[in-house]
Order: sequence, then C-alpha cells, then structure tokens
Amino acid sequence: MCFGAYLHLAGYSFLQKLLTDHFDLFGLRQIWLYFVKKTYMYVSFAENLIYRWIRHPMMLGTMIAFWALPTMTVGHLVLSRSHGKDYFKGLLS
Repeated sequence: MCFGAYLHLAGYSFLQKLLTDHFDLFGLRQIWLYFVKKTYMYVSFAENLIYRWIRHPMMLGTMIAFWALPTMTVGHLVLSRSHGKDYFKGLLS
C-alpha cells in the first residue's frame, strides 16, 4: 500500500513538471530563436490544472517525494526536514 501511494505521488510530481515549458525555463527557446533569426515573443503564464489550486506545485511535489519514501532512514529524515524547512521559508516570504 505504501509503495502504491509513493508511485501515485511520483506520478503527480512528474505530471506537474510537464505543465512547465522547460524550453523557455532553461533559455533553450531564446537560443533557438536567436539562431533562426526570429524575435522573442513573451509567453504568458497559464494557470491550468494544479496551478489553479497550489501556488508552487513543483516545490510541493519534491517535498512529497522527500517525505513519502517507503523506508525512512536517519539520513533521509535529515534531508527531508532541511528541505521542508527551506520550502516553508520560501513559501512564507
């Protein structure tokens, strides 16, 4: 049961990462447009699916992935707690 929940949450994390345009995020679109001699057109942000309800779904997905491990060792606990603390500080600021 725990492994099934982990796979479900990993699928959620993968789905919400697909909603982000990675070519524009990492600057690959700008590089491509420069080489084909086209001007950059701004892409507006669209709030579809999970972005309508959650402010930072990528942060939530990685936090769930850190905490929903099938086996929690002391090292995983320290990593999960430190990342969770940083995520909450980022959300509150």
